[in-house]
Amino acid sequence: MHKTLEKTKVYSDEINYEVDMIKDNKELKIIPLRHLGTPKYYDNLKEVLSKYQNLGYVVFYEFMRSNNTNDIRQRKFRKILPLKINLDSKEQLNYKEILLKKFRKIDPNFEFKQNVIPQPQYNFLITDLNNSKNVDITIEEFVNEYERLNGAVVLDSCDYINNWSESTCETDERAKGLNKIVIDYRNNNVVDNVLSATNNKILILYGEGHVKGIKKGLLKNGYKLNK
Repeated sequence: MHKTLEKTKVYSDEINYEVDMIKDNKELKIIPLRHLGTPKYYDNLKEVLSKYQNLGYVVFYEFMRSNNTNDIRQRKFRKILPLKINLDSKEQLNYKEILLKKFRKIDPNFEFKQNVIPQPQYNFLITDLNNSKNVDITIEEFVNEYERLNGAVVLDSCDYINNWSESTCETDERAKGLNKIVIDYRNNNVVDNVLSATNNKILILYGEGHVKGIKKGLLKNGYKLNK
């Protein structure tokens, strides 16, 4: 487990890398985002983002939020991805708590070797939020795409309990192979946002699992690596 954390640089204070791309007069950078890291890593990331914003870059970031208009869609989302969270919350997922529970199922005595914290909210990471944009899909869009691929999600009595953020309801039995939405569909949404943007300088801040796909999508649409 610690080897996995070391491989994914969770214990590192440094930013993994930057992808530098260009198309005509448009400059674009991609910085992989860790959802769990050291406090120093997030301080370093904040400093880098501030530097690029001072150079005129707008930050495109990920945050799958709800538009708070469709309670049924939210409950269906929970049936597809049974996350123990309150979807009305604006907080980031607590990846430390999620991983800790997962690892302690393997080793009840597991503890992180270093002080690591969940990803802070964007109002900490991004100095100028007015010069940023959430380019993720909404929870409602996630459910719509899931149902387009798999058919309607049917809710049962358990899914309608009041304290649904703590529910132990059964997951939709078809909820597998979700990478088409969790990764591919969201990546395509980022690429579409970049292509329709009028900004000449864009910095994409997204989880590392998305970087390869986003880069591939941009290369298909005329962007080139700026070596």
